[in-house]
Amino acid sequence: MSKTNLRPIIFVIILGVILGGLILSLNKSDSSEESGHTIPGAGIDDVGTEEKIGPKGGKIFTTDNFSVEVTIFEKGVEPQFRLYLYENDKPVSPASGKVIITLSRLGRPVQLFTFKAVGDYLLGDQVIEEPHSFDVAIAAEWQGKVFHWGYSQVEARIEMSEETLVSTGIEIQTAGPAIIKPTIQMPGIILFNHHNIVRVVPRAPGIIVEVPRHLGEQVEEGAVLAVVESQLLADLRSQYLAAQKRLVLANTNLRREKQLWEEKITAKQEYLTTQQLQSEAEITLELAAAKLRALGEAPERVNQLTNLTRYEIRSPISGLITTKAVARGQVVREDDEIFTVVDTSTMYVDLTVYPNNLSAIKLGQQAIIKSTASNIQDSGEISAQ
Repeated sequence: MSKTNLRPIIFVIILGVILGGLILSLNKSDSSEESGHTIPGAGIDDVGTEEKIGPKGGKIFTTDNFSVEVTIFEKGVEPQFRLYLYENDKPVSPASGKVIITLSRLGRPVQLFTFKAVGDYLLGDQVIEEPHSFDVAIAAEWQGKVFHWGYSQVEARIEMSEETLVSTGIEIQTAGPAIIKPTIQMPGIILFNHHNIVRVVPRAPGIIVEVPRHLGEQVEEGAVLAVVESQLLADLRSQYLAAQKRLVLANTNLRREKQLWEEKITAKQEYLTTQQLQSEAEITLELAAAKLRALGEAPERVNQLTNLTRYEIRSPISGLITTKAVARGQVVREDDEIFTVVDTSTMYVDLTVYPNNLSAIKLGQQAIIKSTASNIQDSGEISAQ
């Protein structure tokens, strides 16, 4: 391979070593720029750098008799590097030298710029992205010599005093060891807690005469959901009232017969017969009361009723009415589900866990639930239900 062919390769290797050293050791300083961008910074060179502003308004770097002026041009175009070459402070052809620039930003990959001659300057091959806050490393080759400089440019940064930090609640702490907790996003569906779902059915068959509650309404425990007229319940209530009266009569007869028997006026057999009838009356009353209790009716309240056919269907819990399958005039049976009331104080989220995430999901972990339809967020605990 000829020396002519080796020369570009050697130049690239030397530039890579120089740029790597500059990126690691670049000092922060001020520089100025063209067209509204000032490039503050102190240049870093190999020998005898002179700091000054060039004829184009950019930062000029000089070693020996060779100079490179760096400008950022953005009048009518996206921000771009334009470099001007000088020998003994006099412009030279941009094609007579080669320059490479690297930009290092915090938290971003290094950006490498190469240049081509356009008119009287070297034009960078990329747009300089905002913000223009970075460390710059410059490597140039001219007449067989290699030069390198560097500077730092600061833009869109502010300094805050101790008082400002305290007043705004900002704390600066030293980084230290900590446990890194991965965050996994999983799709899911919000469901009602099936332990808190109550399906309301009538206590007895009948006809709906009032429906004061509506679908989607929040109700308290004991709230009246509907009013029903039931012939069956009216018969049971009537039987209970009749049994009460028969027991009162039986008790009266028993007291009278006992007194007559003690006075030797009537035979003992008549007294025992009356006692048996009183016991039967008690049994009949207990049986009638048991039938009412089986339907959720309190027997002691029957005497206070003015309408024996009507009864109220009340909500067994506080919650939301999610189902309503009843209307006025409708005939209902004792097994018809006419309302569904759900206690929404606790909810479930049915999550879809992919196989590669199974090892990271544990029972008892806290999860943050965010709605995709609205700006609602809450937290919960992972369980197996």
